[in-house]
Amino acid sequence: MKRILFIGSLNTKKDHYDGERIKTTLTYDVLKNYFDVRAINLSKNKLVGVFKFVVSILFHKSKFDYIVISKDRGGAKTLHKILYMFHFDMEKVIYFQIGPFLFDLVKNNNDIKKLFVFDKFVTVETDSLKSQLETIGFKNVKVLPNFKPAVDLVYKKMCYPKPVLKLVYFSRIEEKKGIYQLIESLIDINSEKVEFELDVYGMFMDKKDRDLILKYCNLFNWIHYCGRLSLKVADDYKKLQEYDFHVFPTLYGEGFPGSIIDFFIAGVPTVSSTFARSKEILTTNETIFYQQGDSEALKGVLKYIFENQDIIESLRRNSFKRKEEFTPKLLSSFIEKELFSNGK
Repeated sequence: MKRILFIGSLNTKKDHYDGERIKTTLTYDVLKNYFDVRAINLSKNKLVGVFKFVVSILFHKSKFDYIVISKDRGGAKTLHKILYMFHFDMEKVIYFQIGPFLFDLVKNNNDIKKLFVFDKFVTVETDSLKSQLETIGFKNVKVLPNFKPAVDLVYKKMCYPKPVLKLVYFSRIEEKKGIYQLIESLIDINSEKVEFELDVYGMFMDKKDRDLILKYCNLFNWIHYCGRLSLKVADDYKKLQEYDFHVFPTLYGEGFPGSIIDFFIAGVPTVSSTFARSKEILTTNETIFYQQGDSEALKGVLKYIFENQDIIESLRRNSFKRKEEFTPKLLSSFIEKELFSNGK
C-alpha cells in the first residue's frame, strides 16, 4: 500500500464548523481507504505541525509516495515554500485547493507561481478555475468539485402556500457574506406584515458582528440567531429540511461553497447572488438568482417567491435530486483515475 504524508487543518472537538476543516477531514477520510496515511493536523498547533512537517520531509521523505496538502491561501503558500526551500521532488506533491484563491495569488508573481506549477496535481473545484490557471501556464490542474458526506435522508414534502416563509442563512457572519444586506432587505419587506422569518447559523468573525446580529434579534422577533450547526448525520440535516429557502447572499467571488451542497442534501432550494462561478454550480431548476450586491433585486426575488409559492415544491424536489452529484465518490473516482490507473 502506498504511503501518504497528509497535512491540513482537520476537525477537532472545538473546531469543526468551517468549510476548510470540513472538506479537509472528508478528504482525509477518503484517502485512508486507499493509502497508508500519516496526518499532520494544523488545527491543534500550527507551529508544532509545521515543525513535524519539516522533520518529515528532511528525514523521512523516502517513506512517502506522496505528500498531500489541503490548506487555504496562507497555509498552502507556506508549506510549498518549505518544500521548495528543501528541494523536495514536487512531482510527489498533490495540492487540494481550498477556495478559489490560487489564480489571484500567482498570476502576477512568478516567485509564488513556481511553488505550485510543478506539483503533480493541483485540484480546483470548477472548470473556470482550471481555465484561469491554464492561461498562465499551469499544466497540472485537475477539476475536483466540492463534496459532502453521503447522507441517507428521506425527502420532506411541504405544503404551500404558507402565511410566513422560513428562510435560513448558513455561513460565516460577516458583511462580505451579505448577511446584513439580507437582513435590511427583509426589514423593508416585513415592515407592514411579516412574510418571512430568518434563522441565522454561523460563526461570528468578530465582536462587532456578534453585537450587530444580536441587536437585530432583539429588535425584530422574526430574526433568530441559532448558533453553529455541525452537520454529520441525517438527523442534523433534518433540521435544515424545515426551511423553505436557503439564502446565499454572498458578496465574495467564492469557489464552490459547501453550504450549497448541504441544502442539496436537505432538499431546500437556494436564493443566490450571482457570485463568480454560481452558474457553474447552481441551475434555475433549484435556484433563484439575483444580481450580486443589488438590494432591490434581492427584495424583488423574495417578494416573488412569497407571491408565487406554487413553485417552491418543484424547486425543493430538484434540489434534493442534486445531492448525489457531490458525494465523496468524486474523490474516490479521482484517486482511482489519477493515481491508480496506468500504474501511477
